Amino acid sequence: MSYKDFSSFYLQNVAENDEIGMVYGRLSVSPTSYLEESVMHTYQRAKVEQDIPRMKAARYIWLDRLVINFSKTGGFGRWIRWTLEKYFEPRLHGCISRNQVLNQKEACLVTRNQEMYDSMAYLKNRLKDTDILQEYFVHS
Repeated sequence: MSYKDFSSFYLQNVAENDEIGMVYGRLSVSPTSYLEESVMHTYQRAKVEQDIPRMKAARYIWLDRLVINFSKTGGFGRWIRWTLEKYFEPRLHGCISRNQVLNQKEACLVTRNQEMYDSMAYLKNRLKDTDILQEYFVHS
């Protein structure tokens, strides 16, 4: 969505919605839509009657590192990164299968702890430049 629609979308669909347990958003780094396009990922609450499985080590660190470092090569790299973040990132996150949580209707469940767990190992590299990661956590 346009960055201009982000706050109104949040207010209309997320702010007062008790079904949503976590939300995160990102702004485009692509030269074709730099800071003008955004994505919002929402996670609905699910009642789980069983023990939640232990957190797993991050998967796809090599892919995250490749994408981050490729995005530093120029406009095409940033376009690729934004395209992946926009369309494919949610599919790469680990989830609890229906077999692990038999009483749930959802095919994939993600714990908030697992989603927030990030070792930042993908940021390690041998490049001579530096990125600054800014994250903001808002609890309402």
